[in-house]
Amino acid sequence: SMASSIQLAAECLKHESTTQDGAEQEGDTNMDGLEIFAHAIESILARVKIKLINTSVRLEHVPKEGKNGIAFELRIANIEYCDETSCEAAFSDDCSNEPQPASPFTIKKFHCEGVSFYTDEFPVGERTFSRAVAQIQSFQSKNLNCDKYVNETDSIIVAKLSGLQEVRVKLKLDPSAVGP
Repeated sequence: SMASSIQLAAECLKHESTTQDGAEQEGDTNMDGLEIFAHAIESILARVKIKLINTSVRLEHVPKEGKNGIAFELRIANIEYCDETSCEAAFSDDCSNEPQPASPFTIKKFHCEGVSFYTDEFPVGERTFSRAVAQIQSFQSKNLNCDKYVNETDSIIVAKLSGLQEVRVKLKLDPSAVGP
């Protein structure tokens, strides 16, 4: 599940305090420590960069008593994710290690290339399964071939985005901050 850095820090400190001797310490020092710990978590998460290659997301709908299902598929050749501060730091000539002031907002960037959208109709018997389902079944039966779960039908291209797309998502970290 999704959680903010302050929630992660609170859970971690709560777990640590109950495992020691069951004594809960309350007060301003506990809250200050929680905020410092949350800032450390956010700092680490801001440095994470993720790159996915040849990614496919397929959504299928099979009516309860239908003979055919429909699918919508998103294929992306290249996706890169990073926090805006870490993206800027990578291209910056400044090598200052000074801590940045805490901002109530964070901006996440997604760069996508080779994005295309497909749709198709398929018989209920040829419904695809997730790889997780196929792997669980393969543990039960070693003779199972995952390739039979990959649906290689003639998909119809709905749209194709050319070039590089950038999606920026602005998240509010502090609920008391002014702004959207």
